Formats: sequence, structure tokens, C-alpha cells
Amino acid sequence: MLHIPKADISSYDQINSIDEAYEVYHTLYEGKIYDTEEKLIINPEQEFWAHSSNLQAWAENNYDSRLIHSNLSFPLLKELAKHGDSSIISLFKEEIKKRLPSANSNLLTLFQTEGYIPYYAGMASILKMEDFSREDVAKMLEAGNPLLINYLTEMKFINSLTREEYFRSLLGGRIEKEDQVNCMLQLEKMIDDPLNIILLLDYSMNGFYIYRNEFTALSVSEKNLNVPKCIGSLKNLKKLYLFGNHIENLPDSFTNLQNLEQINLASNNLSTFPSEICKIKSLKTCILCYNKLRSIPDDIKNLRNLEYLDLDGNSITEIPQSIEKLSKLESLKLCDNKIGYLPTELANIESLKHLDVCGNENIAIPKDLEEKKDLKLIALIFFWSFRFYEESKNFYFWNSY
Repeated sequence: MLHIPKADISSYDQINSIDEAYEVYHTLYEGKIYDTEEKLIINPEQEFWAHSSNLQAWAENNYDSRLIHSNLSFPLLKELAKHGDSSIISLFKEEIKKRLPSANSNLLTLFQTEGYIPYYAGMASILKMEDFSREDVAKMLEAGNPLLINYLTEMKFINSLTREEYFRSLLGGRIEKEDQVNCMLQLEKMIDDPLNIILLLDYSMNGFYIYRNEFTALSVSEKNLNVPKCIGSLKNLKKLYLFGNHIENLPDSFTNLQNLEQINLASNNLSTFPSEICKIKSLKTCILCYNKLRSIPDDIKNLRNLEYLDLDGNSITEIPQSIEKLSKLESLKLCDNKIGYLPTELANIESLKHLDVCGNENIAIPKDLEEKKDLKLIALIFFWSFRFYEESKNFYFWNSY
């Protein structure tokens, strides 16, 4: 039973089921007085009749599972199907299909563990793979639910679609996104491998994350990839990981990625700091370690939201004074370069907490930097280490949305 203050009723305007109402309720009131028994405004008898009324409404509306919580509606439907006629069984299956597109993790887990949908190969379930048509699969993909997309991928439901149909469905079937469909197809052709959704990034995997029918993260690494011009069509990307390829430059269209927050181009063949990157003002994390960079452009000052910059393992000789404009920079890694001195302007970056310049022989450290409060400065002149770009692979924020 949900006890909702009148003032908060508008918070529930967009819900489509009691399950969604329950989630909103606990988001609003978790740990607050509305969860305590002292504030209940109806007695047990009234609560009993309220539940009974809910069940009656559920039955009178053809057992619509959205009207009562799924942990009650589906077990009841399962029991009714055991003892009812074929129409109840058909209705039960249709209710499962109807709820799948918007299923949260709890509902999807319920469907799997209770045997409502296939959970593993050979498992007996109420709905079988053959009960889902190509149109059903496309419709579920169009819902844009990452958990469901991952389930459909793991259980090979998506194999009933062509790759073009797959990407088109993921993007909501919208004509104006055909350029993104074509770009994903081009990327698959270039790497000779399928790209599928990955919820938790493993650096050995290539794939993407999609949220509300928009590609928000993409990983294509260790595939000898050159960045195609079409990358600029993926305008909602927030995270892009292209480490371990043979990338020498970026296309002009790269500047279209104005929502990009994290980029990893470690261990490529970049000899100059890409000017295209300096035009992406949303960038927070930039990893360009183990390339062939010789300098940092003055235009790096445009990256006013940058928090983490990794330039380890290049051939950089000096740091521009304009770096002091990076007012949000917290961590700067410059190990194993050829830097002779650091500009005193670095000390003006109040947010800077970590500066690593080890492996730069005879580097001169300004006194202002040495005395900077709260700065962790690593500047070992003789530094024996085995540095590999694997350390950069693990710098991810894949689930922060």
C-alpha cells in the first residue's frame, strides 16, 4: 500500500504501472516518515478492503498486470493458467510480452527465475523463443531498455534480425537516424566483428551502450581501426574508447561529438595532439598516453571542463602556459616524456590534486608547484618501471549516467 501525500501526486503523472509507482515512491520517500507505520492513515480492515478492491479491478480489467504489483499479478496469473482454460494461458503470455519492453531489473529477474521467459538454453519456460516474432523482437529493441537489449542479445533473440534491422530498432526506428545505422554497419565491416551492447565494460570487449534510443558509449579497440568520417553522426556519445588501434589523426566530423565527456586514444600513432579534441568543450577525461605526441597545443585552454589528462609515454618537450586555463583539472599525468621544465602557471590551477612527471630526466620543478597545498606531486628522476597502456584501459566510468 502506497501512502502518497496530495502535494506529490503530480510526481506520478508519467507512470504506466504500479511497479513504476512503487519505484517513484521509494525514490521520493526512502528513509522518510511516509515509510513508517505510525503515519498510516487507514486501519487494517480498511487496508484489507483496499487490497480486495485492487484485485477486483485487476480481474475486471482482463487481468492487466500494470494495475497491481508484478510480484503479485504474475504469480496469480501463473496459478490461474494452471487451473484455467487456454484463454487464460494466452492472456498470461500476452501480459508477459506487454511488460517486457519496460521491465526493470526486478521484473526481468522475476520473469527469468520463475520460468516465464527463457533464461538459459534448454530451459522450460512459459514463453519460448518461437513465441517471439521478428516484429516482437524489433519492438522490444525499440523500447530502448538496456537491460532488455542485453537479455535479447545474450539469448540470441536478435539473430532473427539483420544487422541493419537491429541497429534501426535500437534507434527507435526513426528515419532521421539512418546515418547512425550506416555508421555502425560501417564500423562492423571495418573491424570484421559484430558490435553489441555491453552493460559493464571489459576492455577486451568491443561494443556500445545505448540509452533512450541514443548511442552514449562506444568501444572499438585493438582492431587496427582508422576513425571513419561517419563517427560524427553519433552526436550523443559521452564515452569513446579507441585505444590500441593505429589511429594517426581524427576526421573533421569528430568535432560534432559535442556531448563527449570521456575519450581514450591510448596506444595509437598520433604524432600531434588532435585539434579536433580541443574543440569539444564538454570533455572531462582525455587519455592520449603512449602515442607519439611532441607537443601540447595552446588551444588546450578551450577544454574548460577537463578533469583528467593522461599524456604519459609520449615525446612531449614542454607544457604551454595556457594550461592554467584548465580550471577544473584535478589530475595531470606527464610521465616518460622529454619535459625539461614545468611552467609556474600550473600552480595557478586550484583544482589540481595529482601531478605525475616521473621519467622526465632532469626536469625542473618550480618552487610554487613544490609548495602547492594539497598537490600530490610525483617527480622521481630515476624511475624504473614497466609501463604498459593496460593501466589506461582500466580508467572507465561506463555506468555513470
